[in-house]
Amino acid sequence: MRTAILSVFLLALLNGKVPARPVLLDSVFLDGTLSVTDAPNLFPIPVGTTFDDNDTTRLFDLFRSRYETAAAASCGFIFTLETYPPDPHARLRIRICEGPFVNTLRFEGISLIQPESISVLLFHRPGGPFNPDSLPGDILRLTAYYQAQGYSAQIEAESEGARQKNLLFRVVETLSAQRYHIQGNRAFSENEIQALLRGDDTGLNRLKQAYWEAGYFSAGFEITQGEAGIFQLKIDEGGQARFKALHLDGPSRVPTDTLLYYAEFRVNAPFSMTRLKTMMDAMLQCYAERGFPFAEIHPHPFTCSPDMDVTLTLQENGRYLFGQLIPDDLTVTRKESMRRLSGFREGALFKESELQRMEDQLFRSGLFESVQPLWVSLREGRRILDVHTTVVEGPANSAEGILGYASKKEEHGGFSGFFSLSMNNLYGTCRKLKLDYLKEKPVTEGKVAYQEPWLLNTRIQGDLSLAFRIEEPAYSLWEAEARITLPFGEDERVRYFMGASRSSHAFPSDKDSLAVSEQITSTHAGVSADFRDFPDNPRRGFYADVPVYYCYKEGGGGAWNEIKLEPSGEKYIYLTGRHILFLGGLWRTLWSADDTLSRAELFSLGGSRTLRGYREGQFTGRSVLSGRMEYRFITGVRSRVILFLDAGGVSDDPFFRDFHFPEKLLFGYGSGLTLSSRTGQIGVEIGFGRGDRLADGKIHLLLRNRF
Repeated sequence: MRTAILSVFLLALLNGKVPARPVLLDSVFLDGTLSVTDAPNLFPIPVGTTFDDNDTTRLFDLFRSRYETAAAASCGFIFTLETYPPDPHARLRIRICEGPFVNTLRFEGISLIQPESISVLLFHRPGGPFNPDSLPGDILRLTAYYQAQGYSAQIEAESEGARQKNLLFRVVETLSAQRYHIQGNRAFSENEIQALLRGDDTGLNRLKQAYWEAGYFSAGFEITQGEAGIFQLKIDEGGQARFKALHLDGPSRVPTDTLLYYAEFRVNAPFSMTRLKTMMDAMLQCYAERGFPFAEIHPHPFTCSPDMDVTLTLQENGRYLFGQLIPDDLTVTRKESMRRLSGFREGALFKESELQRMEDQLFRSGLFESVQPLWVSLREGRRILDVHTTVVEGPANSAEGILGYASKKEEHGGFSGFFSLSMNNLYGTCRKLKLDYLKEKPVTEGKVAYQEPWLLNTRIQGDLSLAFRIEEPAYSLWEAEARITLPFGEDERVRYFMGASRSSHAFPSDKDSLAVSEQITSTHAGVSADFRDFPDNPRRGFYADVPVYYCYKEGGGGAWNEIKLEPSGEKYIYLTGRHILFLGGLWRTLWSADDTLSRAELFSLGGSRTLRGYREGQFTGRSVLSGRMEYRFITGVRSRVILFLDAGGVSDDPFFRDFHFPEKLLFGYGSGLTLSSRTGQIGVEIGFGRGDRLADGKIHLLLRNRF
């Protein structure tokens, strides 16, 4: 997308180590003439499973053992793991050879170069097929490589074994390149200089070019011959040039100050061609974010001096707009729904960062198992770029059931149940319908919620819900709520919301047998932010929700104004590999002039959503505060093993000034396991409250089917 033309060639050296990371297996391809028909099913983990990339050797060895057992013969295997974004995904290619194959590959007599650098040149590789006619070609390639490095070598190949070939290359090396003892170097390490000098007679010219590109224009070099054929190289680097000024030439609709800001240009900063190219790339990125994806920058010829005065010619090459979003392989989701889901706007000014934002938003929606990187095509004869994407749709709906059990020694012990049905892509329109039902003595509650993602073809989201909660014999409550949500600017992850609700609850009177009924009308507003990388099983990011309610209550012989505050948040910290730390918390409080609040208005604490190890809603109060901490070991896209510790408390004071710590502190702990399969998810969780024995644990069994 960005083009920069430089007058010189740039050299770069990158050294680094890639840390372990979780990889999602997208597909497995098998190559070769196979006698085992069900070979794809022998790989240890199914497609769609996440594994640690440092664990690939063990997985390959396990597949090799299973295949050779099924084939009743030793075979050759070549494994190739290809990774690509997002987060990352991987394709596995396995080449299987059931004929003569290379069992081992060794080199003898090598000291001047690394065996790893030449083994990739060979036709023969461990696990691959053996062909005696290809040995001369391997020898020619090895000889040519030695010559390119400034050496000469005599090479012979030997093989032994009938079917499992042990291949040996015998090498007699001859040192034909000059070796140097280096003094006075600071800009480059000795290994870098030796690499530049190695090869042929132009090595010194390559070294001079490298110093010139690094801004050492006055560097001097003195070579003298020492003992045993080793040369002495003395380098006088001199001073590195500095930027004096940077001029931009040519018409530009982007202000000069903006381009220099993106380039991070500083007067008297060290000059190098690498630094100049970095600045040019930053300017091109600035153009690409303003509708000029094909802009070019050409440096003028300049005079080398300690104070560099550089001029760059700008060429915008036209301003471009977004055309259409063209998705491939859609079967359920409508194209218009996908366009809205990605936030794509036809006719908007092209921004290169929008491609990554749309890709991330599609993946985070949870409707697609994978989203390929977006790419653009130029519409013929017009300054319009159409965006293409390929997605793999996954099941969008789920049915979830949780069966709980608490010791019958406790009050209201025994079995409990929760059922939830979520339909997240009704008729391919991204509309959502959710049904929840909970039964845990003495509480029964249910909720029906509907979500309209784009009201009146706008970016406003609408939600309607009806809910009830009955706690016998304390109270019964019915509530209806409506809410609208709108995104903050272009970023769909931060949203404002506002809404209204009407609830009615009844509870027994202390004076007579008649029930007291109260009605509450409330309005609320707030903000939510969702920066989780994948909401179903996050590894990084955070989620926050801060609603504020103003309520007017009437009934029971009076009327009162009330205010409720219910902030909550989640934080996911990536540790290493598949290890994640989760932190969550919530605070709920109610300010009311009514001193005799019914249990229906109080906040509840306890259960899987607030404080594990206790029954659902076991504790109530005007204010609730709880925190959750989990260690998570990610075993798949939607699978994990957890260890958790929850803590919290209830109080009649919003700021818990009457809370006696640690006497009133409630805490729960336990562990859980969630496994994914082709038919859905199975999970089990056990939690213990403060003072619980092993027999007092609360057990929850989860069954979730995605369809």
